[in-house]
Order: sequence, then C-alpha cells, then structure tokens
Amino acid sequence: MSRPWSRRIRGADVTLDLEADFDRVIKELKADEDDVRKAMSRALRRTATTLRVMSSKRVVPELQLRKAGDFRKRLKQMRTRIKRNHGEVGIWVGLNDMGVSKFKGRASEYAGGAKFRDHEFPGAFVAKSQEGRRSIFRRKHESRFPLVEQTLPIKDRADVILEDEVLPDAVDIFMKHFVADLRARTLYGVGKEWNGRRNR
Repeated sequence: MSRPWSRRIRGADVTLDLEADFDRVIKELKADEDDVRKAMSRALRRTATTLRVMSSKRVVPELQLRKAGDFRKRLKQMRTRIKRNHGEVGIWVGLNDMGVSKFKGRASEYAGGAKFRDHEFPGAFVAKSQEGRRSIFRRKHESRFPLVEQTLPIKDRADVILEDEVLPDAVDIFMKHFVADLRARTLYGVGKEWNGRRNR
C-alpha cells in the first residue's frame, strides 16, 4: 500500500511497506548489521534498476514517445531509500515535462499559436529542433533568439501506470534481491574478508 513519505525525509513520491518477513529473514540467517546494511544497499540499487525497466516498457508506448531512451534518461532519477525502523521503502521518480519533439505526432500552427495533440501553445510557432524534428517553440525574449522548446507534462499519466502496474511489485522485487544477497553473505561468505583476502 503506498502513501506519502514522512515529512522528515523529503522528496519521495511514495512509500511501500516491507513484508513482515524482513526481520524474520535477518534473524533466521543470523545476519550481523554490516551484512544487513550491505545487502539492503545492493537490493535497493537492483530494485531501482528493475523498476526503471518495468516503467519504461509501460510508459513509453502509453505516452507515444519516439525513443525509449528519452524516457529512460528521466528514470535515472528514480531511486529508493529504506527506512528500516518503520519497515518502509521510499521511491523517488523523476518525471519532468518533456519537449514536444520527443513525442510521436505532428505539430501544427493556428492563428496566434501552435498546437500538438490536444495541447495549445498561444504565441508559439512550429520549427525544427536541433535534432531535425518539428517541434513547438517560443522566443525567450523579444529578440529572434534564443528559442525555447515547449514541453508536455508526463507525470499525471505516468503516475497512474507506476501506481497501478509497477510499484505494487516493488516490495516483492526488493525482498527477492535482499534475501538472495543476504543469504549469499551469511551462508557463503560473499563479500567477507578472510586473512586479508576478499571473497567475491
């Protein structure tokens, strides 16, 4: 179940309750604090990577983006943070507006402005972007340059997909990575130092 993150930890979009098995697994494996900390850190990185892939596969076709890479760049800002005492994982997602040229479709002009899909941009005009694609621009000042490409919001539509189809799996993904890593450290000594040598 997701909800706003604690105000004391600012910036997260949602939090997810960890499974009750979290502390039980730690006790069963008799893991020390160092192993738990390292396993959590690695599991969080892997969870963020998995969520980025899942998000991209769903959001890119939904938003009709030209290139998946344009969206994946934004998801590099996705990160996770655990608040262990309360059994929660915080999820941050970077979903800033994207330039019109990033979307499939054709921009057109009308008297007094330009439009793309169902968005109108009064005072704007159609021109080619640096990548050679038609897009919508406004002049930043009264002079001819610089031009500012207009953007479309993606957060509201992306949030629905993330909330309904991606984030519900986040806890299971995290626990899978966490248990696997912690088991490797406690049972097989992965990451331990023995006689000055590190097992990898």
